[in-house]
Amino acid sequence: MVESAVVRLLNHGESVIRTGWVFEIPNKSIVGSHSLHFTNKGRVFAYDSGGMFGSEKVVQYDASHPYQKLEVNLDGSQAVIKPGSGTTLSFNEYLAFGEFLEFYEKFDHKTSFTYSGNKNCIVKHKDRFLSGICAFEQSELKLNDNLLISFSNVKAFELDESKGIVLLKGLFFFEGETVDELEVFFTERSHYIVLTSNLEKTDSIFSSLPVNSKLASVHVTEQDAEGFSISSPAILAYNNGEYMLSNEISGNTKTFNPNEDLFFFDCKYNKLLVISEKAHLISFRLSALVSADGTDTILGTDQVKHDSGVLHNSIGTINGLFSGEEFTNETISLFYNDNNFHFFSEHSLAVTEGIPLGGADTFSLEDQYFIVFKDSIMVLNELAEATILHDLFADSFEKEFTYQNIGFFDDRTPFILKNDESGVYFFQDGEVQIKIPSDQITNVAVIEQSDETIFSKVLFLFKEEQKDVELEVLLPAIHVKEILYHSFMKKKLPQLADILPKQLFTSWGRQVNDLILYHYLGQLFAIKSGIDQIQKEETEKEVKNVKLINLLYYGLQSQKQMMDKASIYLPAMLEREQDALFQKIDGFHDPSPFKFMQRQLVGSSSHMSRHIAEVQSALNAVSFAIIPKKEMENFARNRALRNGGLAFAAAAIVSLPLGIFMGANAIFSFFDSKKQEQIRKENENLKLDFYVDKALDAFDHFMETMMPYYLSEVNEQLFASFKQVAAAYEPYLENRIVNEALLSRLAEIHAFKQMPIDETVVTKKSELVEEVHQNLLMANLPIQQFQNEVSINVQKPLQIK
Repeated sequence: MVESAVVRLLNHGESVIRTGWVFEIPNKSIVGSHSLHFTNKGRVFAYDSGGMFGSEKVVQYDASHPYQKLEVNLDGSQAVIKPGSGTTLSFNEYLAFGEFLEFYEKFDHKTSFTYSGNKNCIVKHKDRFLSGICAFEQSELKLNDNLLISFSNVKAFELDESKGIVLLKGLFFFEGETVDELEVFFTERSHYIVLTSNLEKTDSIFSSLPVNSKLASVHVTEQDAEGFSISSPAILAYNNGEYMLSNEISGNTKTFNPNEDLFFFDCKYNKLLVISEKAHLISFRLSALVSADGTDTILGTDQVKHDSGVLHNSIGTINGLFSGEEFTNETISLFYNDNNFHFFSEHSLAVTEGIPLGGADTFSLEDQYFIVFKDSIMVLNELAEATILHDLFADSFEKEFTYQNIGFFDDRTPFILKNDESGVYFFQDGEVQIKIPSDQITNVAVIEQSDETIFSKVLFLFKEEQKDVELEVLLPAIHVKEILYHSFMKKKLPQLADILPKQLFTSWGRQVNDLILYHYLGQLFAIKSGIDQIQKEETEKEVKNVKLINLLYYGLQSQKQMMDKASIYLPAMLEREQDALFQKIDGFHDPSPFKFMQRQLVGSSSHMSRHIAEVQSALNAVSFAIIPKKEMENFARNRALRNGGLAFAAAAIVSLPLGIFMGANAIFSFFDSKKQEQIRKENENLKLDFYVDKALDAFDHFMETMMPYYLSEVNEQLFASFKQVAAAYEPYLENRIVNEALLSRLAEIHAFKQMPIDETVVTKKSELVEEVHQNLLMANLPIQQFQNEVSINVQKPLQIK
């Protein structure tokens, strides 16, 4: 209801089109009634009844005046109207976009509005609205990133100046839905002129589409003339069993037929993949599953879904060279029909050849999925749909990693490795990408590895056209030993005729001596190195003591077992090798030298075990700090399996080479806080420091005082044993078969010594063997000390003349 005081002020033809209630004027009454009236002529009346003690008054603001405007700000989902400057009346009238457009239509003086803020348009479809910054770009109108209206998508348009609206009819993608009509409101009149001018000179795609087609607004990804993939808005029409795609940007049209072309549908993401006869790939992102006219089916997609293959969109990222296409960490999709599946890159639109289901080797490892087919390999990462692959490859999927001849280049593209006596071959997509002849290899070394992965960083040094070349790859370290063996044999075998047989036998004997010392005593030196590293790096005293205790306890326990095994089974292995070789040449095999070697090593083991027992006795009082045996056994067993089976791994409880305390740390970290608190309390009672120091003192005495003696004794025993072995070989040293066998064994031990001690370090076994040899030099130090103590330095007597 409009108050009579306001009605009396209205001019002929003027009427109130909106009433509000909130405003401010000077001396506004507190208890009176208030109303704010907007008229179609641009005037605003603020009415105040005055209440019980004041008088009635009306304040007028005339926005039709050239110097007075109504300021409009398109804010969020509403329009805010307020007066301009130069008035005592103030208000903020809030109108939803629908209310504002109705208000604008009834407003006779369109020029009474001025607009603030950065939004300059409203786009309407039925009762839904979008607002923002509209910008004209070549052949389209863009509203922020929310809406794109291609001029060619407009079938017809009408400008209604009374409403300030341009009505667009055609096909558009609006808030996830295909619509056939939009209304556009601009705050600036010039935008109407630009829009209508562009629409008048732009050819509509509807002129090229069949009459009575069902239409959908889509986005298409396809290759341009230069082979680059581009994504563009498009119109997809369905009529009489055929599909026509009209690109809104290029204006190009393409026709597809489900009976002739390959169709793959992803109902989860509303995507359709079409491969034409020319293998031209197009990816459709369907805007909705209902058409603009509201019918239940759109473009015959029910038929497409029924007759087509299956598309799984964006299942992960892929690396590899496959079907002549290179994929580098590209997002890929998978599609299949007729028991064949393909991958394609959503970025490059590259498509792999068809792979029969069950025709590829497939397995997972470390959150990666490997597919091997015809000497080609792909690696899938970041899988979003891992169950899809498991279902597809159920018959060939390997739960455990068994395909060990794979690796990665430094760009993470995978390869298949093949190596033999001729060289090392890196295959991708069925072809050799890199070949390194065995006789050109100067070195192969593991330079980085971790117990968290089977792949180690391996450095190849080789010659290529007389130049030194380096190549870094990721490989299971198990291959390095085989590559080193082949390289050694390739270089040395042609020189075999020039090598003196006795020199060859002597070299073999020295290498076997190193092999025995490594297994027989090497672990003691690894423990010593581990103790030094813990004491250097671990700052927390309690943790340091627990690590030292476990390293000593399990390391010495394993040392005793390794000495027994090396004493018995290494001579047995050498005897078996000699027996097999001599049978080939009808030679006489005498096992006695190896029996002698066994007896000597077992005797030395018995003597050294007494010193080991002394260290272990100091650890008995702190058994609470020792990791449970079962946990340590599981840890050791898993390590052995990860390395493809190490010598003695199946039977050994645990092997503690350099760096094993890292493994012990991993188990130690599983102890809960209650266990840690228990250790602290018992530490106070049992004086953990005392027993750790006692054990370390005993171990140091064993290594520094007794070990040089025992090492010297073992070396003498091995020398005596090999003199007997040499006598057995001497009659046959001129035999080519014997020499080739000795050279092959030399190559095997050489390769073994070049390998890391375990999967946690890159320290070579040969370095540990060298440390054992260095210990021999310490044997002279105590002798020299005693000599210095008892020797008397007698000065030369004075000469008396």
